[in-house]
Amino acid sequence: MAIRVEGARLDRIQQLRKVKSAVKLSGYMLSGKMKEYPPQAHIPNPLIKSNERVRKGFFARLRKGEIGVPYSRTRKLGNSWTVRTRNSGLTAIIGNNTSYGQLVQSPEGQTRAHGQAGWITTAKAEETYRSEIVDYIRDALIQEVEG
Repeated sequence: MAIRVEGARLDRIQQLRKVKSAVKLSGYMLSGKMKEYPPQAHIPNPLIKSNERVRKGFFARLRKGEIGVPYSRTRKLGNSWTVRTRNSGLTAIIGNNTSYGQLVQSPEGQTRAHGQAGWITTAKAEETYRSEIVDYIRDALIQEVEG
């Protein structure tokens, strides 16, 4: 005996459009959290006083106008967060391709100073917002099934 289940509603459920949309929107929500900058704090760099190479490099860049004091944020890091989907839309991947992003927001590479300044890492963002994202996707799945 064979049982076959068919129908437009079942076909619609199999496409998981609402779930895929929730996954993608969750990626955008998480990337939005990564784009948030902590309040700017003016913390002196102790290496300027103790390391001749750092001091010379700092003042050379200052003379050339490459940097300013106090530091003015460019927002390049925040504006470089992207969201892509994989696995037919069931996976969202957020990323940042700035050369210095890992020093600021990666769990493995974040410098102590950036952590102390309040920059969130990807791991901390995932931990903080995981339950909210899971609930959102679960609700989308329920809506998908219930029609």
